[in-house]
Formats: sequence, C-alpha cells, structure tokens
Amino acid sequence: MKKTLSILSTGLAACLLFSGCSVNVVSSVSGEDPGEAVEQTYDVDAAVSRISADEEIGSLVIEKGSEFKVVCTYPEKYMPTVKSEGDQLIISQADLENANVTNSGSWGTYITVPETSAMTNIELEMSLGSITLSDISSDEISVQNDLGNIDMTGCSFSIADIETDAGDIKGENLEIGSGEVSADLGDIELNGNIGDVRVHSDLGAVSVNGQAINEDDD
Repeated sequence: MKKTLSILSTGLAACLLFSGCSVNVVSSVSGEDPGEAVEQTYDVDAAVSRISADEEIGSLVIEKGSEFKVVCTYPEKYMPTVKSEGDQLIISQADLENANVTNSGSWGTYITVPETSAMTNIELEMSLGSITLSDISSDEISVQNDLGNIDMTGCSFSIADIETDAGDIKGENLEIGSGEVSADLGDIELNGNIGDVRVHSDLGAVSVNGQAINEDDD
C-alpha cells in the first residue's frame, strides 16, 4: 500500500473514528506556501485504452465526456506529470510529505473519456483525497485510496479491485462481473448488477442492493 501523507492530526483521526468515516481533504500549515493553484489542460490521444494515475492529494475524477482530456488544478510545484506512452495515459505526482496543503480543497485532476474510447485497464492510487468515477467502463480496474471516499455511478467493469483504508465506498447503477470491494474502516453501499464480487469492511456497514451483509455472507 502507498505511504499515507504524514499530515494527519489527532483531530482528524478522532473525526474518522467518531463521525462515520466520511473524509474530506485536511489542511496543514507545514512547509513553504506553494502559492495559488493553476489549471493545466492536456489533450489525450484517442488511441489510449489504459489509464494509470498515482496521486498524493486532492480529488481524482474520471467521467464520460465529448473528448479525451486531462485537467489538473494544483500549485505549480505540486502539479502532477501527465504523459502518454503507447496506449497508456500515465499521471503521477511527486511525494508531498510535509507539504503545505492549507488551501488544498480545490486541488485535483479531472479526466474525461469519450464513449468511443474503449478502456481495457484503469489503475488509480490516491494517498489522501476522493476518487469519483461516472459512466466509465473498463475490462479491468484497480482503485486504492489510503484515506478518502470512492464514489462510482453508472460504471461497468468486468473485473474490479476497489479498496480504501479509511473512507466510504458507494456505487450506483453498477455492473461488476467479478472481483473485490473492501474497506478497512468505512461503509460500503453498492447497487446494480453485482456478480461474483467479495464485498467486505473490517469496520463499517456493508450493503448490496439494499441488503445488509456481513463477513459470513461472503
């Protein structure tokens, strides 16, 4: 698993334990002021069929759109690297340990994927923030969020591995053939055509299509 940013305060940890696990990006005044966030847009080759995104902090959104593009909003010094290699879109962000994230609420990466682009593999990693997927299909998907929520709407995956260490996982109108959806600390609520999928939380409520399940039901 990825190393979680060392900017968690005792207050945030207490909030996670006693307020239902919904996670917002935290603020910290450590480190040098990175300056104002700026927006950078990248056009993506329509031939891309794989997405790999590994980010430290912010919101990561992927949804269906009219064109294939990436929009990143971060201070210049924290801006992720975006590049294409063959059929793969690669987004990566340097280690932001001890970074000043006081105004990080607006930071994030927004990706639109045209319906004509068939995804074969999506791999997403986040240390601290939220991940949102809307109307996205892929043969395979892997999502790992160390601290933050995962939301999926209208998505279709043949094989899925969705995991958060601390945060809620919610899915509406999903189609998942097989795989695993899990949380160490957080609630899971999935609705749709859920196939051979192990759904479990070490500490949190779990429901599939309105039916509560527990570890013994897996």
